[in-house]
This record gives sequence, C-alpha cells and structure tokens, in this order.
Amino acid sequence: MVVSNASITSQSAVLLVPLRFVGDTVLTLPMAAHIKAAFAAAGEQPPTITMLCSPATASLAQAHPAIDTVIVEADDWPAKIKAGPFTHACIFRKSATMAHRCKVAGIPVRVGYDMQRLFAPIGFQRWGLHLTYTAPYPPSDTRIHQVIHHWGVIKAVGLSVPNPGPPTSLSLHTTEADKVAMAALADTQPPGFGNKPVVVFHTASASASKQLPLAVFTPALQWLGANGFSVMATGLAQDREGLDDLAHNAGVLVWNVAGQTTLTQLPPLLQQAVAYVGVDSGPLHMAAAAGVRRFVALYGPTNAEQWGPYGVGVQATPVFYTPADTTEAMATRLQQAVTMALQAF
Repeated sequence: MVVSNASITSQSAVLLVPLRFVGDTVLTLPMAAHIKAAFAAAGEQPPTITMLCSPATASLAQAHPAIDTVIVEADDWPAKIKAGPFTHACIFRKSATMAHRCKVAGIPVRVGYDMQRLFAPIGFQRWGLHLTYTAPYPPSDTRIHQVIHHWGVIKAVGLSVPNPGPPTSLSLHTTEADKVAMAALADTQPPGFGNKPVVVFHTASASASKQLPLAVFTPALQWLGANGFSVMATGLAQDREGLDDLAHNAGVLVWNVAGQTTLTQLPPLLQQAVAYVGVDSGPLHMAAAAGVRRFVALYGPTNAEQWGPYGVGVQATPVFYTPADTTEAMATRLQQAVTMALQAF
C-alpha cells in the first residue's frame, strides 16, 4: 500500500543505488529519466536525483541529464549520503548492508527489494531489513525484464503523477568532446569499414562466470566476415591482444577498439551498428541504449528474459550454455544463431 506522505514529490531528494556493474547502471538510469519525464508531463517541478555509483560506472551517470549529482563509492561516500540530505533512497541492490547505511544516514524513506543478502551462513532472505517499503524480488525463472522489476521499486513509494508506467527504452548520453574524440578514432577504421553493416563483437565480461574461451567466437566471426559485415570489437585494454589474435586466427579484418574508448565515448560507435554478437555483459545493454535492435548473446548463469537487451523493437536470440558444454559445442551453437538472426541482411 502506498502511503501519501512517503510518495516521491517535487520537493523530494532521491538517492538511486544501482548495482556496481556497467550493465546494472545502464538498466537503472531509465528510472531517473522516467521520473523526471513523468513530472514534466504533469507540469510539475521534478525532484532532484542523485545516483551512488562505483568508480567504474560514475561517468555514465555524470553524462546523463536526468542525474543531478553523482556520489562515487569512494572512502567518504557514507558521509556524503548523510550530508544529502535525502528524503528517499531507492535501492536496486539486494543488500541489507546498503539499506542499513541509508538508515544510519537518516534517509527517512528507504525502498528496495525484499530479498537481501546477509552475512554467512544466513545468505539471502526475504526480510527487507532496514527498509520502510519493499518490492518483491523476482524468482529466478521470471519472464519479466529487470527494468520492469526496477520500476516496481519506484512504484513502491508512488509518484505524485498519475500512472507513469515503466520506461520503454534505455538511454545513454555522451559529451560533445566524446563525439569529437570518436570522430578522430574513426580514422583508424579498416578500408571499406563504413560501406557494410556493422556488428558489435564483444567477448569479455567482468563476471568470471561469463568468461568463455575465445575459440567459442571464431566460427561466428568467420561467418560475419564471409557474409558482408564489418566487425567492431569492443572491450578493455586487457582484451585487445586476445581480440587481435582471434581476428588473425579467424582470418577476418576487425576494427578493434578495445581499450581505445571511455564508457561515455562508446555510444557514438555503438550507434553505427545493426547488431550485437557476444556475451551477456555491460556493452550489450549499452548497445540497446544506443539503438541497436538485433542481438545474439551467450547466456549461462543468468536469465536471458530477465537480463537480456531491453527496448522497443529489440530482437534477441539467446544462446544458452552450461559448464558441461565443450568449446566446440558452444562455438557451433553461436555460429548457427548468428546465421539465423542475421542472414536477412
């Protein structure tokens, strides 16, 4: 039940707390954008919105016009959230510790998921500790996207505008300086790169459970090269050498931009692409936010319907694997899925 004096209003100061990874931040930013848009549509002044971010993801929030302030999770961040002052904390982590931090900071309305991780050996429990309002965390086999579940956290305390509904798409923003930098990087494209449809190729993840042998991607890369696609490989600096080796072994000319961009510089490049092929990782969600609408992604430990690419018109082809699968089996499965999803181009 929504209590009126707990609702987000024009006078509210809201703290949003996403998970620490890139993809999770991208999936939480629409909450801020949609809140601001809902108030603007009603002719009301929107609340101020602050996001607590990891050092790795802070730039995404800092570039987003719906975020007024960013607090980086450095040594002094608890003092900063206490100094706020905030009226609401919307916590998208399953964290009793974070809920307690917000309580100690004096934030009166704290809403988050009922499922929280507690100290061992207790583990995860649906206790909703230190929260004033809770939203149900979905079961592991949910068929509803996490963005919709995140919107349930916001709705748990209500908005002062009628039925705003969940966001329909993701959004990212970049600076003019970033666009200039990426225009300069375009000079390093292989000859003829821009004359063919571009596919984003991403093979790495910050999650160890999603790291796969690069040989898994060789047949799919060869198919793309043989069927008239330009391939842009993305990743961190430590991924660059492996991607060069992958392209060499596959005999495919690849534009390798791994380690050559910041997070806020990547969206202008992603906007050139017609498809994404790779692992379930942060750049998948960044590509969806940049307007890519065809995805072939590998899913092992995560639910593809809950954590897949989100947005109107998205066409996703998930490729499932288990720890028991061989590299050859995964490679064949991925190549077949890429063929099925992209042969119409």
